Amino acid sequence: MLATVAIVLAVVAGLLITVLGVLPKRRSAEREARGAYDAETARLADDVAAAEANKVEADQAVLDALGNPRIGDATRH
Repeated sequence: MLATVAIVLAVVAGLLITVLGVLPKRRSAEREARGAYDAETARLADDVAAAEANKVEADQAVLDALGNPRIGDATRH
């Protein structure tokens, strides 16, 4: 009976040590993954902002060209 109790306690202790050893590593990995995701999101947001700025400049260039009497609207005949 005492041997059975000792085996059960040893198994429970082993499980606790395993679980308590894995959880902090898993949380650390989740934090790192979240940090990488946030960095990628910020990089993509910067890319989108740059693309929007380029689009505004291109739109303005088209409007300027349409307003130029030497170029005009090439679609008019």
